[in-house]
Amino acid sequence: MVLIGHALFSYHGEHQVAWSYFGNGDLGVSIFFVISGFLITALLLREFEKNGHISLGHFYLRRARSWLRSLFFIRDYMYPWGDWYTGHSWSLSIEEQFYLLWPAAIVFLGRRRGLALALALIAISPAVRVISHKFWNHGNLDAFMFHMRMDGLMMGCTLAIVQREPWFNRAWKRIEHPMVAFCSLVFLCGVSPALSHRFAGYYRMPFGYTLDNGAICFLLSYYVRDPLTVGGRVLNWRPMVHIGVLSYSLYLWQQLFLGPGIAHPLLGILGAFACAELSWHLVERPSLKRRDVLVAKCHSPATSAPNHVFIG
Repeated sequence: MVLIGHALFSYHGEHQVAWSYFGNGDLGVSIFFVISGFLITALLLREFEKNGHISLGHFYLRRARSWLRSLFFIRDYMYPWGDWYTGHSWSLSIEEQFYLLWPAAIVFLGRRRGLALALALIAISPAVRVISHKFWNHGNLDAFMFHMRMDGLMMGCTLAIVQREPWFNRAWKRIEHPMVAFCSLVFLCGVSPALSHRFAGYYRMPFGYTLDNGAICFLLSYYVRDPLTVGGRVLNWRPMVHIGVLSYSLYLWQQLFLGPGIAHPLLGILGAFACAELSWHLVERPSLKRRDVLVAKCHSPATSAPNHVFIG
């Protein structure tokens, strides 16, 4: 969605109707936030169930190659942005801020109070967006700040916390149905973009993002719980999985190939994929191997520090 959206915008120089439906990069980023909240929280809780504690030190070591680089990801609050080629780092900044804040919150608050915090942030997010837009207006850039998109992350976190609760499983059985999944897809890909195209921020700020995140959250649970559905099979299709593997490199480098004045959208997308493949094999994989070696050293008895925190 992001690639198609950037390609259409760069090639045509304006937001066309096709951009709202086929290249809805904003929806793609919302999907990313919900998945990220779900994945990070699920990993933290899995660590707790396995070891009886969560190591904040090891979490930050695994996530942040460099403390300085991670702690100062603030592009989502830097105005004016200045250039196209690093503008997309706003979403990476939101992600890094989430990494910095949420693990510590879930460790020190515990599972139940962490869930209460996530639900509270979801509940107040529409009001936060409206008030922020009213008194701290940056136009279209309003949607690119952490506090404007936090409910997507929190919905993913909430799903990860409640997914094994008996009451949630009982409730899930009542709504788990292919027709509900189909309606969610129609809403995300058709109804919501149409409302956004017609009403812009008057829809997105108070209602749109929250409704989108809710539908994304349902579909995430639906396909994770039943990967043998048609959608589950598509998402687990090997080429699709490989795109997931490349996703960070692809998002990071695509801005170079889909900038203003591209020769053709398809050429830009192909160039982005080629660069992402090189980046994955030459940069990311070696970096991940070095990280694993460093984490293994930190886990060794001789070097382990008492930074474990118990949660309830």
